[in-house]
Amino acid sequence: MAIRFMLNKLYLSLFLFLLVFAPPIIKNINFMYFVAVYSIVTIVLFYKNALKEFYLRDKALKNYNMGLTLILCYWIVVAVRNYEGNLIDNYLGIGYRLLSVIFIIEPSIVYIILWCKKKGYSFYDVIDGLAKAAIIEFAFCFASVISPKIKGFLTKLIIVNTGYYGTYEELEGWKTANSYFGFSASISDYFGLGLGLISGLCFYCGITYNKKYFYYLPFILFTTLMNSVTGIVVFLISVIIVISGTKKVKISTLTFIIAFLTVLMLVMPFIQLYYPRILQKVADNFWEIFDVSRVKASNTTIRILFSERFWTLPSHIGHVLLGTGHSLIRAAGFNGSDVGYINDIWSFGILGSIYLYFINVRFFASLLKGNRKIKHFFIFTFFIFNIKGLSVGLNLGMIIYLITPLAYTFLGKSVLYHSGT
Repeated sequence: MAIRFMLNKLYLSLFLFLLVFAPPIIKNINFMYFVAVYSIVTIVLFYKNALKEFYLRDKALKNYNMGLTLILCYWIVVAVRNYEGNLIDNYLGIGYRLLSVIFIIEPSIVYIILWCKKKGYSFYDVIDGLAKAAIIEFAFCFASVISPKIKGFLTKLIIVNTGYYGTYEELEGWKTANSYFGFSASISDYFGLGLGLISGLCFYCGITYNKKYFYYLPFILFTTLMNSVTGIVVFLISVIIVISGTKKVKISTLTFIIAFLTVLMLVMPFIQLYYPRILQKVADNFWEIFDVSRVKASNTTIRILFSERFWTLPSHIGHVLLGTGHSLIRAAGFNGSDVGYINDIWSFGILGSIYLYFINVRFFASLLKGNRKIKHFFIFTFFIFNIKGLSVGLNLGMIIYLITPLAYTFLGKSVLYHSGT
């Protein structure tokens, strides 16, 4: 019985690791595809009846799919009306962005929720599985930190197998620069968003349920710090939201915070000695959040993100309202932009973008109506991150945004088969 319990826990953690981090093992094939196919086949073979109950119990997911389908149909009309032959890759990318949520992310999440339901697992077990998936990623991160050879090997796999922003030869310098500490198909800001959300959920569970979730945080935040300032910002937002309104903070919570700060102070000199660019990057970007004139460097994330060229709107008012059907991401003949809001306006217009955001907020609000803190955490970070990237799409953050509300509603917080209580 104990062995089966451990194997089930291991299965949950490995499944979530493969889904969330999608290690780039095979060239040009996202591992999420394999997870989705496996999930669909398993549902068809073993969970058909449970699937009917799943969709009958709450209409939130059906409404969400209907909303994404409407956005897709609207975008097709706009794209056809404004079609430009040299932007075909861009059009395909937008269609893929929307369809991947329904046909890749959703089946995988629905399967693991049904599996957890069968095993008697709760919402807290899913968060535990996500945390342990992040710990597996930490193992890759830590190995990359202590061994340049391992970092070089993993970096080459990531770039060669994903074509991430060019060839490995063009990005050779990244081996000893300020990123690529880990092994994931996405190891940029989406990586940070996903880890930031997981660490925020661990903080929430540590405050409200069991302090064991605090023990995951140093490992997850270390991985976040080594790769993405975005994840640190997301985590800090979670801390503010979770603590605000809390009448009494437990002694164990204060003890953890003190211990965590102590460990952080011990780790900082090590990072500064071997990877000084990491801390400089974090410091520069945090200072610019509060005082843009504080840092004169022209290559910090905040300064680049808020540069004028990143906030270019279509010149025609009709295109601003209704969209052009293409984004600015790798769009030939247009200035590129990372800003999610700008890319959404180009793709769907202001009207289409508002509806896209509405269906996501409605999804959070419907399934998390019993949990004000996580609901506010998700809504706030969803809109904050959309400045830096696209919150909706095939990315780590979207997986967390979908699986958490579904686990909270369909699995509940009651503990039937849970360790560490």
